[in-house]
Amino acid sequence: MSQLDQSMKELPESQRSMQQTFERSMARAEERQARLEKSHKRMGKKMDRSFIEVRQELRGTADRLETKMDSSFADVRKQLGGLSLSVGMGLEAYALDRIPRLLEMHCSFQTDSVFPETFTDGERSEEIDVVVRGSIAGRPVVVVCEVKTNITQTEVGEFFARVARVRSRLDCDDVRVLFFGYPAAAETHGMIGAAG
Repeated sequence: MSQLDQSMKELPESQRSMQQTFERSMARAEERQARLEKSHKRMGKKMDRSFIEVRQELRGTADRLETKMDSSFADVRKQLGGLSLSVGMGLEAYALDRIPRLLEMHCSFQTDSVFPETFTDGERSEEIDVVVRGSIAGRPVVVVCEVKTNITQTEVGEFFARVARVRSRLDCDDVRVLFFGYPAAAETHGMIGAAG
């Protein structure tokens, strides 16, 4: 009994000791949990920063590539424009020489002059690539020519409109239109033929 009595007296002390041990264990577990959460947050922030840095780096790379591509395309456009201008200028020079010969061979045309001409009415300038002045069977004739590397229906329509605007300034009743170029679609040929 005395032992039981003694054990009963020691029981609250043992319970307190166990309670303290349990509380210390719980506190340590909570501290570990807090450290883990803090570490998790730091890792999340690092990963977010890493993703942001990677995204910014990719965006910078994409921007540099876009700039290089824009520059390359601008260079290609410039070179093609220069090539087109060179071909066009060469074709105009060829047309100035060739058109009078063709007119003489096929239409009994007598050439007086052949030049590109620009007509200005004060507001607008109208350029005609080749204007051949001369005569057929003693009657004055002016042949106006549009020179294009590729003749389209739009260009045909625009040229006919330009000729209509300058016709009165050509000082000739017989004005004929001619197109001189490389390719022209069948529809374009038809449009030119229909206009005479």
